[in-house]
Amino acid sequence: MCNPNQYTACVIGGGISGLFTGALLAKNGYKVTILEKNHIIGGGLQSFRRGDALFNSGVQALVGYNENQIVKQTIRYLDNLPLHLMPTSATAQEMIWVDKKHQYCMPRGKSAYLEYLVSQFPQETEGIHQLLDAIYEIGYSYDYIWLKKIQIHPEIIKYSNLSADVLIRQYIKDEMLIKLLEYIGVNVGGGLKTMSALEFSMLLMLYIEGSYRYQGGAVLCANELVNYISKHGGKIINNCEVKKISVADRHIKYVATQNDKKYIADVFVHSASPRLLLQYTQGEIFRKSTKLRIENQISRFSGFAIYLELKEETFPFINSIVFVHKEFNNEYLPDYIYILTPPSLNQGKWAKTMEILVPAPFSNFKKWEQTKVENRGAEYNIMKEAYAEEIINYVSEFYPALKNAIKHKYTATGLTVRDYFGNPDGAIYGQQGLYIPVKTKIDNLFMTGQAVQNQGVCGAVVSSVLTAETILQKSLIDEIAKA
Repeated sequence: MCNPNQYTACVIGGGISGLFTGALLAKNGYKVTILEKNHIIGGGLQSFRRGDALFNSGVQALVGYNENQIVKQTIRYLDNLPLHLMPTSATAQEMIWVDKKHQYCMPRGKSAYLEYLVSQFPQETEGIHQLLDAIYEIGYSYDYIWLKKIQIHPEIIKYSNLSADVLIRQYIKDEMLIKLLEYIGVNVGGGLKTMSALEFSMLLMLYIEGSYRYQGGAVLCANELVNYISKHGGKIINNCEVKKISVADRHIKYVATQNDKKYIADVFVHSASPRLLLQYTQGEIFRKSTKLRIENQISRFSGFAIYLELKEETFPFINSIVFVHKEFNNEYLPDYIYILTPPSLNQGKWAKTMEILVPAPFSNFKKWEQTKVENRGAEYNIMKEAYAEEIINYVSEFYPALKNAIKHKYTATGLTVRDYFGNPDGAIYGQQGLYIPVKTKIDNLFMTGQAVQNQGVCGAVVSSVLTAETILQKSLIDEIAKA
């Protein structure tokens, strides 16, 4: 592929990875078509309106956007896409309620973070230093995040089979501090015992370095990527769900959608759940070991979401990601509720909305798994209403002003995640951490997304770069680093 200007690419799935991969290919001369099954583009960058209020249905914050980190440099590489981002509070990026009496405000930057933890847990001074050193050692081994070519890091092998819980307990004895550090599990997708030390360390390091939030809704980021692809001759087709992939002699001839339209391209990129790809192709595109991992992987957790429109000037805007501890007694669930007051484009003193995510196993919703959106029955609606009231009452114990600030309330379960994001078991983070090869056994089919790398916008960008590099047969990371 020495002259990519003559090639076309079809991307299946218009989520974060699909859009970034499409944009990178468009930048390098490909004519890109993105097929998105929903009427709203963006996947984890989707936003939706209810009345006058705008809510985010997926990604709430992003990391990797500091100088010399992959998200920021990739945005620069894509001709400085205009993004509306607000840094979280430097002194309280995360506000963590370990219980009703203990709230911790985690600052930005390694030195400030370390000093703060030592001030709160002086008896663990040595262990805190050692733990953060280990976390940064692991975090810096994720080369693409730091705009470095991938290399082998033999010093990291000692951490490869550890859980986050085991890693932390090698250095920390104080149960309150261990309990505090579990907040990062909401972003990784699991409890301390089920997430790996590598994932935990990578994401915690990135959050320590600095997190950002979308002003005016995450959909603005998706729209900028859509516009970029369109300006480079591409197109995005909504309400276009792929139902069949026709393969002959290890080559895709076409993909067919639910309305029997066929799409032909030189290369195809799949950015949706790998389990869906197994359904399309009967699994002939993966090695047997990879196929088994996809089929047998246990998704970490689904969730219950509450979207609140707030009365004017009743609840203060909090420029932090708030975590409120709640015991779930399930090793696959992090014991924290995730709370945000999303910033508007002209954010002032008062919050306009609040979004609450409660981790939950998908089994809580399986009773209604054969139903469709807006048609799940009265019992389902009663369940949602009761659980929403329980959670709102619980959060109000930490923020008493909330109860009288609610104007309108909306809810969603893991079934909504399943139906809109295409994750078969309603997993909030999809099938992450499979580390599926970008190149499949089909000569013109490539993978991108959470299954290729890690979750979140940062992981999506890394996987997009890897996928685009493989298709283009050149190193993009060097060009991105110099952008």
